[in-house]
Order: sequence, then C-alpha cells, then structure tokens
Amino acid sequence: MEFRQLKYFEAVAQTRSFTEAARRLFVSQGALSQQMKLLEDELGSPLFERGARGVRLTEAGEQFLPLARRTLTDMEASRQRVRDLSKSLGGELNIGVTFSFRDPSTEAIADFLKRYPDVHLNIFYKTSSELADMLRCGNLDFFLAFKSQRVHSDLDFEPLFEYDLSAVMRKDHPLANHNSLSMKDLDGFPVALPGSGMQARKAFDRYVSLDTEELDVKVEINDPNVILDIVANTGMLTILSGQVVNYRDGIVAVPLENMPKMKGGVYFLGDSYRKKSAGMFLQMLKDSDSIRNLMTLD
Repeated sequence: MEFRQLKYFEAVAQTRSFTEAARRLFVSQGALSQQMKLLEDELGSPLFERGARGVRLTEAGEQFLPLARRTLTDMEASRQRVRDLSKSLGGELNIGVTFSFRDPSTEAIADFLKRYPDVHLNIFYKTSSELADMLRCGNLDFFLAFKSQRVHSDLDFEPLFEYDLSAVMRKDHPLANHNSLSMKDLDGFPVALPGSGMQARKAFDRYVSLDTEELDVKVEINDPNVILDIVANTGMLTILSGQVVNYRDGIVAVPLENMPKMKGGVYFLGDSYRKKSAGMFLQMLKDSDSIRNLMTLD
C-alpha cells in the first residue's frame, strides 16, 4: 500500500468523482483508476461504487476512509519532523483563514513570506465550518477563526484576543455616540446581518431570537468586508466583532449589552504534530501590530 494510493483514494472519496480527483491531483484519470484498482485488489474489497450519478463509497470504503486519512496525516507529520531537524525552514504550510481574519492576518503572511522564502504557503479563505472539515481531512495545519459556539472535542483552540459583539455603523449614524446599546435601541434602524455561517451570527443567534426582536433586517451577507462596504455606503448598521473597525475609516463599533465576548484564535487538530513553520508563523502573527492591537487576554 503506497502513500500515493492513499492520497488518490482520499481525493476520490472527498470529490466523489474520479475526473475531479484526477484534476486536483494533476494526474490522468487512467493512472488514478489503475492505482485505485491496485488498492482494491490489495485490500480484497471494492472501495467505490461507480454509477451514472457519480462515485459512492462502499461500506468497506467508508470504514477505510478515516484510517487512510489518519495514515496520511501521520506520514506527513513524520516527513515534517525530519524537515524540522534542519535549521532552515522549508516544505509547505497550509493555513485556513476565515473572512473575519483576512485583514488581521495579512501583515503576518507578508512578513512570513519575506523571512522564510523557502516555505510554500497555501492560504485558504473559507467559513469556519469549511476550514474545520479541511483540518480534519489533513488539508490544513491550522486555521484562524473566532471560537465556535459549538464544542469540537477533536479540535484544540488557542485564543489570541477577545472582543465585544458590537453594533457597527458609520460615525454619522444616530447611535454612534452611545457607550453601549441594547437590542431595543436598534429597533427601527435598517440592519445588514452577517450570514448564518459566520461566528458573529452564531453568537448573536444564541442570545437573541429574531422572532421576538424587532430588527429591520434588509440583507444577510456571509463576508464581513462586503457587509462593511454596505454599512459605509448605505448607512445601515450591522452586528460584528468590534475589531473590524480597526481596518475601516469612518466606522465605529458600539458594544451590545448582555452579549458574549468573541474570542479570536487558532484551531489545531487535537494531538497532531505541529510543524516548526507553523510555530514560527503564529509567533509572527502574535507579534504583528494587527494582532497586538487586539490582544486583551491575560
């Protein structure tokens, strides 16, 4: 059983398509199919059901998939341990970044590329749930996000900073001069609400029922940068972490009363090997002006 075969198998299982898996792996479909046939012969059981609607895992394939992924993770970790014995950093570093972390992480990414040119960075901008799935599949070394309201027993979270969930608006908004706001204070003002997959929305929904609050929600968007564009151009307010105002002129954040603080930080797969390059990147992230200005945790 070869590393290549396990990598091919995991790609087909993830995409449910031999064609798409071959495209992602930069190999011919014929070569991929041949390796899957060899793997199935070695295991003595078919791993896929091939049909007109695509590829499905057999029962044996479903049971083999987590074992294959764990083996791939362990093999890559072993390779990285050997690389880390070298004084110079190299190899790949796969980083996930939620949309809310795009601005705070940019400085560290740019500095890391300058300081460690031999490390190939792969940066993925997605929602936290998508990044969590990628981390579990071994496609990320870590990802940056606000802490989820759900408990993920297989993931480790290391906080970097915390911020209030706030009403975010232009400086000329009628509510902009308040020290804090209740939900009742927002009644009658048009709102651009974060999309349901964003952590700010999840935290908001956990403490507020939209059925009982009289929010005038005009639009829901899953990208905070687009939300802030709407706020800046229309005068609407939104509900986000207060840290977003550090990257926009003319925008203020007023903390919402009786709302949870949002913790921003790093997610790792529990008990996984952490690359030396990952440690160096995170230290640079902590030392960056963007993050140092946000750190309020002891």
